[in-house]
Amino acid sequence: MNTSRDATIVNAWWERVPGERYWLDVTDRRGWEERLASPRATGRRHDSCALRLITHVKEGDVVFHYDASQQAISACAVSQGRMDKRHLSWAPTGSTEYGDHWVRPSWSIGLRHCTPLDEPVSLYEIARVQWDLFPRLRALEDEAGFELHYPFEMGDRRKTRPISGYVFKLPAVFVQSFPELSRAASSVARMLPSRPGEAPAHDALAVHPLAHSR
Repeated sequence: MNTSRDATIVNAWWERVPGERYWLDVTDRRGWEERLASPRATGRRHDSCALRLITHVKEGDVVFHYDASQQAISACAVSQGRMDKRHLSWAPTGSTEYGDHWVRPSWSIGLRHCTPLDEPVSLYEIARVQWDLFPRLRALEDEAGFELHYPFEMGDRRKTRPISGYVFKLPAVFVQSFPELSRAASSVARMLPSRPGEAPAHDALAVHPLAHSR
């Protein structure tokens, strides 16, 4: 997908599209079930869009979790409270979750209703469906005007894997394409209030403007 623009700019295209309230956490940080988090820059350094993307998560958004050990999307939760700054423990890049950790300044927002999926969505299945979904994603990117901050590499199905990062925007059209994700999102959305200009939260998947237009 398009990555040719300033690396510090977040293209918040979803803020113009009702029903776009889905995210993917790709970290294996301890306590991911309770808080969505991403490291942040300090001092004179500026956060890249990969780090600042989490600051666009709003209370009541639906957050899916990708489990690297399973190579699958394995859980679903709802964000709660306000984004804040705190120091959190992270495993150094390339180490195991159970090895040495170090504390980093981080962005963080609470999670509730964290629930394992009845059937995790495997990376193999993601690669298979994503191949057919590519024209819709490209059309969505054209409408968005720039990159989608999409979480998975595109192209060769055999090389599909999460892009290096922490939190990504998961387009509603992606969630719609996997029955397990759609069911999980609808289940947690029934507990959420509607937002101004949107259909009831549990109906959002059914009315996404790109769902049936391509």
